[in-house]
Amino acid sequence: MGIASGDMFDCPNCAGLTLRAEEHHGVWTVHEAKKASCPIGNEPVFLPDDVQPGDIIECHGAKHRVTYEFGSYALVKADR
Repeated sequence: MGIASGDMFDCPNCAGLTLRAEEHHGVWTVHEAKKASCPIGNEPVFLPDDVQPGDIIECHGAKHRVTYEFGSYALVKADR
């Protein structure tokens, strides 16, 4: 069983850390997949790589604002 570029996997030595493997021109790298818990579905939501605090993400039919504090992302219900 191999890993393909774009595959995600949980780090067996890191609490809750999900990594994404990517290959570009024969060079493999891994980086942390950005994620937050959905406040409605109470499940992890994978965020876009370019997400920034303040961005709006839709999940379970509701809009949530992305926050980042203490080294992790969170979603809070957006006012609009």
